[in-house]
Amino acid sequence: MSFEFTFTCPLPNSIHARPASALEEIAAQFESSIIVKNGRNENEADVKSVLSLVSADIQYGDPCRITIQGNDEEKAFPVLKSFIDNTFADCDEPLFRLRIGITDG
Repeated sequence: MSFEFTFTCPLPNSIHARPASALEEIAAQFESSIIVKNGRNENEADVKSVLSLVSADIQYGDPCRITIQGNDEEKAFPVLKSFIDNTFADCDEPLFRLRIGITDG
């Protein structure tokens, strides 16, 4: 048996090192296998690996599915679901974009 849930990536800067680290920290508490699949490009990532998460190329608005399977899947599911639903969007601040232009004068 396994547990699954879906979410839409809420991060304006995509899943990069900082939010990936936060997600990895939550997932590392559990023995179960935790995989995220990017619905846009079909890439899969081990949620317990920052490099794997970053390489999945999960961008803002991408549909994603997390699958949890293992001995403690029943404990992992509510913790991960709550983190994604309530905290994940706040793991990163939007990057400021510089506007380079010609000044008057």
